[in-house]
Amino acid sequence: MKIASVTFFTEKEKGGGRTPAFAFNEYADLFNIECDVVEIHSHSDIEKLNKYDAIFFATPPRISNSCFKKISKPYALMIHDETDLDKYPTFRDMVAHKNCKCLVTIDHDGDYYKKFHKKRIFWHPCCSPLYLSTFKFASKDVNKILYAGRIVDWKNPQLFLDFCRKSYNTWGMFGKEYGNVQLEYDGAISQYDNMEQFAGQYDLFWDVCGTKDNKMLVKRVNLTAFEALANGMMPIVNKNAIPEALRGCFIETDPLNFDADELHKKIIEYRMNKEERFKKTIESLKISYASYQNVKKQVSKIFECLIEANIQKKDNSVSTLLREAADLFEKKNIEYGNAYKDHPRIMHMLLGEITLKTPEDYSRYTRISSIVAKLNRYAKNWPNGHEDSAADLIVFAGMLKEFHNGEEK
Repeated sequence: MKIASVTFFTEKEKGGGRTPAFAFNEYADLFNIECDVVEIHSHSDIEKLNKYDAIFFATPPRISNSCFKKISKPYALMIHDETDLDKYPTFRDMVAHKNCKCLVTIDHDGDYYKKFHKKRIFWHPCCSPLYLSTFKFASKDVNKILYAGRIVDWKNPQLFLDFCRKSYNTWGMFGKEYGNVQLEYDGAISQYDNMEQFAGQYDLFWDVCGTKDNKMLVKRVNLTAFEALANGMMPIVNKNAIPEALRGCFIETDPLNFDADELHKKIIEYRMNKEERFKKTIESLKISYASYQNVKKQVSKIFECLIEANIQKKDNSVSTLLREAADLFEKKNIEYGNAYKDHPRIMHMLLGEITLKTPEDYSRYTRISSIVAKLNRYAKNWPNGHEDSAADLIVFAGMLKEFHNGEEK
């Protein structure tokens, strides 16, 4: 099976509309699924998508509604913040199309988008898996706040400047010109590729989104916050928008009822012991929905949905049956994580060199093997576990006890 991971954003634009397409491709590599990032910028580009078995759209199309009607393959559609509903007029038609198999959202509860599609899959933060598995603490000696973003009117630039000047913070700004605020501009700062260029230069990252005119209706922390954290910067976020599971992880402030003195005090407290506080944040994230393992599981559900849709639309020819078998293998391998490769080594470690001679020997061995296989599958899904494997363990353990007690006939 081969999937197209689609972005409608150019290399120059980058940001949240482009990031998930590349992140999805990286997760495909982790799951051993063939996937290409495909850029779509015109109607003629759409035709190339039908060469793939399934499609992941990182955002709805920014071109006319007629374009996606040419697509004959199953697809998953991703929607980001609340403004996307107005920003992408194609969204409503595209999500209602029969080929749309799931709606991928960044809303943890899924309530905000429940009216649009019956199957919703949560994926957040939808950044590179590398950003969720690798964190670089900045030097203790760095004391500087970074402002970087494409949608600057949403990230309170004037508030940021006023705060920095009042509190004597040193700062850096990257983005666009906004009203009377002249921001340093070096092209559209990449929120996917170039956050590394700031590593070691800043210890704080301004990610205070949401204004009176542009409120955050869906509780979340932006992609840039996680990318900044991966490069040693502690995010400053809107406390009204942070999900309950992430409360206390970052430095929080209220942009609608802003208290500069309170925020300045929080920053001083962080900088007094920032290495320990930074590590504490990382440990908190590791047990939250935003951990690498949990996000990987979130993304696996998107792949499983597309693989299942691809299986259902096939005919019964021999070549199709072979492809279906391969698709089923890929789907189960996402869930079990190559457990079949580890199984022989585990059995050898447990039993060593043994000889099976009688039917009773084989009977005992097959039950032990089944128990080990289910334990392995359960462990591969840590920390959430695998409910079916847990239930199977009870059955196989009972079968082994039946044999052990001599009750088998």
